[in-house]
Parts: sequence; structure tokens; C-alpha cells
Amino acid sequence: MEVRKRFLGLVKLYKITVPEENIQETITSVQENMSSKLKKEWYATFYNLEKVIIVFRQKTFELSTNGIIPIYQQLLNIEN
Repeated sequence: MEVRKRFLGLVKLYKITVPEENIQETITSVQENMSSKLKKEWYATFYNLEKVIIVFRQKTFELSTNGIIPIYQQLLNIEN
């Protein structure tokens, strides 16, 4: 697991690897452990080359990465 601190150390980004066959179990576990006591909602993002899954405490969104080019004529490097 890799941890990066962002925004003056107020936010921590955790990079983990989850096997495809365990993704639904992992999403359920993350949702069950999200605090309902925080004033603002937070979320987790899971992605691979084909899709992005955005997980909130009570809702999940699944998006296709097909055709997403965030930087003009360059693909997003998700290996870092």
C-alpha cells in the first residue's frame, strides 16, 4: 500500500491493489466502514483501464474510461 499526503497534509491518498474477483467485497467493506459522523461526505475510487467505480457510503457509480483523454492527445498514466 502506498500513502501520499496532499493539501498540506490534510488529505491522505491510499493506493491499494484489489484483484478483480474481490472488488465487490472490497466496495461493500469500504462502504460499511465509512463514517456517518463526518459533516462532509467522502468517497473512494477504484479504477482500471476499462472502468472507474466511485464509492460513496450509500451509493456507487460505475463509469467507462473509454474515450477519456484528460490531457490533450495524451492518455492518463494510472501506473503512478
